[in-house]
Amino acid sequence: MPIKAAFFDIDWTIFDHDRQDWDWPSIKAIAELKKKGVDSFLATARPLDSITELGAFDLGIEWRGYVSSAGAYSVVDGKTVKEFLIDEESAVSFLRFIRFLGIGCEIVYERECHFFGIDTPFSNSYYKEFHETKRLSSAGRPRAQNVVGFNLFAGPEYDALFARKFPNLHFKRYAPFGVDVMSCLREKSDGIKAVLDYCGYSKEEAIAFGDGVQDIPMASSARFVAMGNASDEVKAAADEIAPPVAESGVYRHLKQIGLAD
Repeated sequence: MPIKAAFFDIDWTIFDHDRQDWDWPSIKAIAELKKKGVDSFLATARPLDSITELGAFDLGIEWRGYVSSAGAYSVVDGKTVKEFLIDEESAVSFLRFIRFLGIGCEIVYERECHFFGIDTPFSNSYYKEFHETKRLSSAGRPRAQNVVGFNLFAGPEYDALFARKFPNLHFKRYAPFGVDVMSCLREKSDGIKAVLDYCGYSKEEAIAFGDGVQDIPMASSARFVAMGNASDEVKAAADEIAPPVAESGVYRHLKQIGLAD
């Protein structure tokens, strides 16, 4: 069955952090997919602010949409097709606890995110590793409505404390310094499925590229291709394995399966 939709993680998949630059052969190949009848989508843990700041919408690719914040927010043709929100009461309580502990987080909304709390080595590590800009709200008091999630900057020693304090929220650690906080357990696969349902495409007509543990669930919604720089755990869950990002893995795999020249 021909591929009609392709989903791409950003970090270490089409953006090489060692070079701190896009993998341009792969970017060119993705830009050509439209001519082959394939719709291209981003599928990333980054919120929209971060995607935009990195320049993902300035690459000459006609993205039909994106799945952001690890599946919390999905857009096709400019229309929201899926979103998961944290209720206002829980959001207010969470932010109060952050202030009490003297640590920091990012409040992630549908189209923006703002830093809240106190800078710590955890938050500094995040902004350094992901080459992000710390965005501060200009509104003074943080907004607790329409919160997609929180990017909690805290070490593993905080995990049990937050789980006890907020049993109605879900916590998923993605790095030693960071945790995704969600209203419910959701994955990139939820966003991909919503996109495919909206477009009328089946799982067999979709392919997804990724490198991290957060990308593993994409295998339930698409033909999952793990990058060569992925861990053994990610590769074991993949349908196929592409070369590493440093070797233009996405381009080389697209060429191998007949979707790039």
